[in-house]
Amino acid sequence: MFGTDQGEITRQDGAVPLSAEVVGTTSKPFRHQVDLRWVLAYSAGIDDTAEAVFSPQPIAHPLFPVCLEWPAILDVRGLGLTAEEARRGVHAGHDVTLHRPIRPGEDLVTTPLVVGVENGRAGAATWMRLTTTDTSGTAVVTTHQRSVMLGVPLVGDNHIIDRPTPWSPVDEQAEVHQSTIAIGPQDAHRYTECARIWNPIHTDWAAAAAAGLRSCYSKALPRWPNR
Repeated sequence: MFGTDQGEITRQDGAVPLSAEVVGTTSKPFRHQVDLRWVLAYSAGIDDTAEAVFSPQPIAHPLFPVCLEWPAILDVRGLGLTAEEARRGVHAGHDVTLHRPIRPGEDLVTTPLVVGVENGRAGAATWMRLTTTDTSGTAVVTTHQRSVMLGVPLVGDNHIIDRPTPWSPVDEQAEVHQSTIAIGPQDAHRYTECARIWNPIHTDWAAAAAAGLRSCYSKALPRWPNR
């Protein structure tokens, strides 16, 4: 997050609860053509200079699929809530299985499915599975995304029909590299425009306040090692 009081959450008294019956909710498939401009802009927006992207035969950044998934997420995010309550959804977890690289020029189709709900300290949490395929139906990306509806209670028991597979390193003896990346308020604006993903809680203080946050909320920008 940007600003202070990062851990403070405002609970919504009298908020319409989220029903456990939303598990199984889906929507129409969303089709996108992955164009070169989008792929390059996404990488530029996160300062990624990997040769795999900026080459004669580029491939998209491993987290580029979120660009394809965003319209589908919005389509099912309401889940019977009011518009004001739906705006209180905060991205809280992301697990991506990339079955193969994505290349410019492809037509891809993304379909969402709500696969779980659970009570959380800050509000009800939902798990969504987003499946992206090519036009033949072959899987390209499978994403499990967790969102927390700040201040919104859950009615019913926790109900999860699918979770992401627990991650384990390919080589437990492999050397782990860590680095620190400074993220400023301008980075959220750059990412938003380059990714073609607009969520005002990352850039608009009034929208962040309406969602129950004390300042603009920023998730870590996705990176991969330059090589």
